Amino acid sequence: MPIIRELGDFKNDRAVEYATIEVRIPNKLLPVNLREYEYDDIYHPDDIVTLSISPSGRLTKTHKPIYLNSTELADSFCLHIHSLFEKRKYAKYYELEVKVLTSFKSKTVTKGKEKHSSAIDELLSSL
Repeated sequence: MPIIRELGDFKNDRAVEYATIEVRIPNKLLPVNLREYEYDDIYHPDDIVTLSISPSGRLTKTHKPIYLNSTELADSFCLHIHSLFEKRKYAKYYELEVKVLTSFKSKTVTKGKEKHSSAIDELLSSL
């Protein structure tokens, strides 16, 4: 597992790493509010859509990623997500991927890592 580097560990002082989870689901199985449409409302049901997930386990658009302190926490959260998704209509058709990304939005990512990681820690400890 890669070690997540913190603010100040890079040559560029604004760079920071975080773990995130991406979900890939066929467009036709998504809730209507998350479906992807091209211009003029052209809908492609067989397209695979990449989404993010909130700390509570809800699907969100990828412009709102989840920021986590470690890949171990992300992997633990993935196990919880699998149990949540068992009851949904896309239960057999989704794919989860844990990624480690670098960002230069140091303030946003640092605050998000603290907030999201503590929320997920609390959620996983209550199970």
